[in-house]
Amino acid sequence: MFDDFPLPPEDRDIVEQVRALAREKFAPRAAAHDDKAAFPAANFDDLKKAGLTALRVPRELGGKEISSLAYLHVLRALANACGSTALTFNMHSTVAFFATHLGTAQARRYWGKRLSEGMILGSLGSEPFNNPFLPGAIASLDSVLVKRGNGYHLKTRKAWCSLGSYADAWVVYVLPEGAKNLETSLSLAVVEKAPTGITFIDDWDAVGMRGTSSITIDFDVDLSADHVIGEPGELIRANLRAEYSLGYCGTYYGIAEAAYAFAASSAKTALGMALAPGRDRMNPDIGRLITECGYVRAQLATMWIAAQHAATSTTPGTEQRRRSLITCKAVIAERAAELVQRAVRVAGAKSIYRKHPIERQYRDVLAGLVMAARPEHGYYMVGFDDLGVAAILESGK
Repeated sequence: MFDDFPLPPEDRDIVEQVRALAREKFAPRAAAHDDKAAFPAANFDDLKKAGLTALRVPRELGGKEISSLAYLHVLRALANACGSTALTFNMHSTVAFFATHLGTAQARRYWGKRLSEGMILGSLGSEPFNNPFLPGAIASLDSVLVKRGNGYHLKTRKAWCSLGSYADAWVVYVLPEGAKNLETSLSLAVVEKAPTGITFIDDWDAVGMRGTSSITIDFDVDLSADHVIGEPGELIRANLRAEYSLGYCGTYYGIAEAAYAFAASSAKTALGMALAPGRDRMNPDIGRLITECGYVRAQLATMWIAAQHAATSTTPGTEQRRRSLITCKAVIAERAAELVQRAVRVAGAKSIYRKHPIERQYRDVLAGLVMAARPEHGYYMVGFDDLGVAAILESGK
């Protein structure tokens, strides 16, 4: 039921390496990171030591350059163990992909070298009242790059800054001074960690994904021109923003899969007792338990097939890829939240204890419902196309 699309041997080796780390080291640490709302620094240190932090960096620039399908497997494995590690690793890996696929060849080589040496990047788009990832008309941004000599000055506040103070540098979504349109002017600036000009505001105390350390950061820094990635609007013209959703699919699928594994183990124990000789084998709760587990497993199988298809159907930068990833993320995020809730029912009352993994997974999976592109944005895109709204609007001019 859980058939995997084939992976090339070199990708399989990396996926197995991540699975081993996740199973043996990350999973045992997950509860403590959640309880203390502490960033899983030890997990990232282990990934760096294993040479696994440049997975989406081209080989010619020093990276591993695994396939989109292998990357999906990696995020699934990380999320099986620790949702916060998976989510923050996806942030780092996606902006690393941007830094090594945009701009000049010289710039790509520079960032490729830094990333292959273990540099960790944070991804900072959101502001307290603005978000550049929302659909066109409501997307906005106040972070402005002001020209200063041969470089720039940036003074801004960014919210929900995953990786917090752990990152070596942050890829900050900005607009050049005087820009009128986000779609044509959105830019990426790299701010490296420094002793001055960066203020960390420790305000992260969320229900779920507590280990992401998604604090607020204030910047008041000077930047050299070579720390701006690509030209204004290049990220949007290259049609790469949806690449975050590839990792989101693996992350929220992996959380739901792990919750079901715990629930199924509990269900097998319960069935062993309920179906023992001398017990009432006609108890309707037995049938309901079996049916509930079958439903969750069948839904997981469908979600995994959809995720693999989205990862392999097209190449980054195509409109089909963008739509496929956003749609898949919408479905998986919403379905994962439902399935983890069902896993709670299967596992019973003990699963809502704070120390039970399903309780943490129940909270972590909620983030998928509010992270852009949110499910409703994906459904709107599908409905807009399916109903031919663009043609209707055009005909009414």
